[in-house]
Amino acid sequence: MLTQLYLSTSRYTNALASIEEQLRLDARNPRALLNQAAILIHLKEFKQALTPLDTLLRQQPDNQAALMNRAIAHLQAGELDAAERDYEALRKLAPEYHAVYFGLGEIASRRKDTAAALRHYEDYLKYGDRATEEYRAVAEKVKLLKGGAP
Repeated sequence: MLTQLYLSTSRYTNALASIEEQLRLDARNPRALLNQAAILIHLKEFKQALTPLDTLLRQQPDNQAALMNRAIAHLQAGELDAAERDYEALRKLAPEYHAVYFGLGEIASRRKDTAAALRHYEDYLKYGDRATEEYRAVAEKVKLLKGGAP
């Protein structure tokens, strides 16, 4: 409960300290591991976030939240192959999860693979929430990619 209070008031270092205490008592606590990683990602400590996510995924290989967070951490750390493996694992578990296609589109885009980026972003548009800013941004990317823009 204390961790949630710290998170709701954007006191991330306090939240991390609280989580570290939880992990001291139970190093395999799935919620604490996931929260620790999420905070580290929020603080842009992407490589550090991988440790608790790897620990959690050894316990729960199909934990979709952990796979998504690890994919994001790998992507933001520039580890495209590892990010792609996690997104592909997620795609098998949740083939209609729009965020998977966004991530795969970003990976393809960074690799300058326009055809793959377009394919993944179009899949995102099939499953994403049309009312979001992210959806509109992806629709614009698709439009630019189809028009031959870089």
